[in-house]
Amino acid sequence: EKGFIDSIQFAINGNQAVLEKDEKNIDITRLLLKNPLFPGEKIIISSPFRVRIPRTFSRFGHIKQSYQITQWYPKPAVYDSKGWHPMPYLDQGEFYSDFGSFDVTITLPDNYIVGTTGSLQNEKEMRWLDSLSAVTKEIVSNTKATNKDVVAERSSKKAKAENVVPSSKRLKTLNYKADNVHDFAWFADKEYLVMKSKVSLSNHDVITWAMFKEKSSSLWKNAIHFVDSSIHFYSKWVGDYPYPQATAVEGALKAGDGMEYPMITVVSDGFQGVKSLETVIAHEIGHNWFYGILGFNERNYAWMDEGINSFYENRYVEARYPHHGLLPANSVAGKLFDLTQYPRSFQNYLLYDFQANRHEDQPMNIGAAEFTTFNYAAIVYAKTAEVWRYLEAYLGRDYYDELMHNFFNQWKYKHPDPKDLRSFFEQETTKELGWLFDEIIPTNRHLDYKLKKIGGTKVIGSDTYQKLTIVNKGDIKGPYTVDGIKHNKITKEIWYEGFDGQKEVLFPKGNYDAFRIDAAMNIPEVNRRNNTLRVSGMFRHIEKLRFQWLGSLDNPKRTQLFFTPTIGSNNYDKLWLGFAFYNSPLSNKPLSFLFMPAYGTGSYKLIGVGEVNLQLFLPGDFIHRINLSSSIKSFSYADASTFGSEGEANFRFIKFTQQIKLNFKQPNARSTVQENLIFRNIFLRQDFAYLITPDLITNNFHRAINQLTYSLENRKRINPFGLSISIEGGSSQEGSFYLKTYVEAKYRITYSGKKSGVDLRLFTGTMLSDNSNLRYSNFHLGPTTGAKDYRFDEIYLGRMESTGWLSQQISISDDGGFKMRTDGMIPELGYSDTWIVAINSKAAFPYFLPVFVFADAGILPAMDIYSTLQFDAGIGIKLIPDIVEVYFPLIFSHDIRTNLNRTDIYNTWYKRISFTFDIGKLNPFELIRNFTF
Repeated sequence: EKGFIDSIQFAINGNQAVLEKDEKNIDITRLLLKNPLFPGEKIIISSPFRVRIPRTFSRFGHIKQSYQITQWYPKPAVYDSKGWHPMPYLDQGEFYSDFGSFDVTITLPDNYIVGTTGSLQNEKEMRWLDSLSAVTKEIVSNTKATNKDVVAERSSKKAKAENVVPSSKRLKTLNYKADNVHDFAWFADKEYLVMKSKVSLSNHDVITWAMFKEKSSSLWKNAIHFVDSSIHFYSKWVGDYPYPQATAVEGALKAGDGMEYPMITVVSDGFQGVKSLETVIAHEIGHNWFYGILGFNERNYAWMDEGINSFYENRYVEARYPHHGLLPANSVAGKLFDLTQYPRSFQNYLLYDFQANRHEDQPMNIGAAEFTTFNYAAIVYAKTAEVWRYLEAYLGRDYYDELMHNFFNQWKYKHPDPKDLRSFFEQETTKELGWLFDEIIPTNRHLDYKLKKIGGTKVIGSDTYQKLTIVNKGDIKGPYTVDGIKHNKITKEIWYEGFDGQKEVLFPKGNYDAFRIDAAMNIPEVNRRNNTLRVSGMFRHIEKLRFQWLGSLDNPKRTQLFFTPTIGSNNYDKLWLGFAFYNSPLSNKPLSFLFMPAYGTGSYKLIGVGEVNLQLFLPGDFIHRINLSSSIKSFSYADASTFGSEGEANFRFIKFTQQIKLNFKQPNARSTVQENLIFRNIFLRQDFAYLITPDLITNNFHRAINQLTYSLENRKRINPFGLSISIEGGSSQEGSFYLKTYVEAKYRITYSGKKSGVDLRLFTGTMLSDNSNLRYSNFHLGPTTGAKDYRFDEIYLGRMESTGWLSQQISISDDGGFKMRTDGMIPELGYSDTWIVAINSKAAFPYFLPVFVFADAGILPAMDIYSTLQFDAGIGIKLIPDIVEVYFPLIFSHDIRTNLNRTDIYNTWYKRISFTFDIGKLNPFELIRNFTF
């Protein structure tokens, strides 16, 4: 079903060519000439070929009898000043082909409607398309009207059975011609509705077409106007569209929302939203100017096409819908979450800023295949669009448009590269643009100016100026504006050239409330919170405090404190209610905090969590990021019944954690490897009690734990794996001490074509020193229940429960990882104060069922009545993978089975069920902080 191309027999001037296969790419071959081809000479290269059209899985293909014929013929590589550019087909990165003339003849059943690159040469076919256009007008203006030809053709038994319009037995041959294009694509469907229009440019008319299915007519009924508008605005801003026609078709596209080809654009079927459809049509048609006419090398310089085109896409939307912001005007969400002030283009800044503040961004000027998947969007599309908006603001829109028109007219059909673009801009303008071509485009340096101080005044002639001290805290010397602000509006704006270090600038004296760098937010700075300085008052750098429910975008004009009510429950605090306060819901701020106090309605105690996290990014090639964090967590973990008494007493724990996490830099940004070194210091204060009948004597227990862990994780899609090595030591108030080391290795054998597979885990641990008779630090084969979680790392609904469904919650991230619990077995089974080795396996069912089978085995020193080897196995259900899973142990070693039958808490099958409820993995702050894609 993936298709193929074969029967290729290249000939040069009629003689069979000598071929040399490419060593790396099966879709590239070299034709070896017998004699050199000198300038001015020519040869004719020809070949037959046969194509098996695949079922659509990317762009080229078919769904039933709807065809999308793209990348369908052998293409000659481009030869330019840099040599040859042979390019394999990639899932990321477009193409680079040479300009030429196409004369294409297509023979197919005569009830197919065809949209293509090029101009149709058949008058009869053109008359038929014109008639279909008239029918379509009636259909889209009257929901009860329909395409009578299609209805009639669907009435046959075969058509009803296969849900297709049968192909006509009559064939037609269509001829299309195209000049000055570097590709040819065509799309054919028997059910297309057709709309036709015309756009008049300065010296010619452009015929426009839209072709779509009747089921999409409510969405596509204005598509022809979207095509017209795109041709109009791009021609106005960049240069006249030179081709005779432009077409947008609906197609079964599997790779993205749309795809551009010369003179024709395909948009995926099933698209949602009229404005979204218009945006995609505009974007894909816009590619004609950059990918199509200028012929940028998208594979090597993706930003020149996708990025610059994204800038114009945003300009198009803002021209068509001047009041359309990041969210629709008057949207409830916009008002509720303080999002009304952001323009639509701000989405590009958000994508770029997210990566830049994590120092995960890459330079714009690298090959498409070198970008991470997320950076292809965040840098190629988003950053470039923001940088071009910055350039437009600096040069002024009218002057910028004049430059782009001149560049377009000089370089169309010539494949300009970044050097050509730079040379043209620097010849045409007196503005200094080194900051753009030397600092922004080829690097991942960042822009960040700070308004440090308002000084005195200076009189020059009859004019008075305010002295302002500006600091460049970034590493790009880009131009910037200073704005005078009155009543939150810009009253004066001045552009200044960039610099390094600190500089005093002069700004015209006036009646201002504040000064602000880049008040219009045209500059893609990574930190806009240091841009404003008020003229008077206390804390002049600090913006007005805004309490914001739930979350919002980082607003540099506000000091934001976010909050949300919280609710939860455990078996001891019962229902608890509280509030969460935090400063960073969606962004990676250098300093973030979360405080979540709550009140337990069952314990009558103040409980909750708190955390402060500081991120530091280091230059160089060794350490990428350092995270310093300090946290506190306190909940009730037991009640009087835990210690054999009655009453309403509750016992709490308080956990203080200090952590340093080093994230190591990888040599390749596309690396799927994550390496970390983590040191944790944990201090625990734990209430406990013992029963001296009839009294319950309460006390508390202190212990400290230090843990150092090196972890390596390779998140590749096929057969990912991970390794962690830890050394841990702990001490308690009575002087006991332990020191142990342990290793965990994970490996997934991925099923072919699936994300799931067989998960394998190996754990081994050795006790290096232990002078304690306390058992909490011992290794165990069984799962980690609440009672065994001596570091209080996990969240348990009933931490100390020994019976009932709450006692069946487990964690399998530590030690032996068995699924069958062994707590309460007498004598204790599966504990070791010396060494342990365990292996776990989990095999998912391959057919989308949330079911898996598991098996665990482990060895440890033998006891008098227990053997060295223990095991269990069974089936499980994934409700939320790796978070909520249910285990049904069915097979056991002899020692475990013997204990099950004689222990009340395991003597029936349902008491042996275990489940994980690892809600901690859903911490949104950690998910954002550790996001990878």
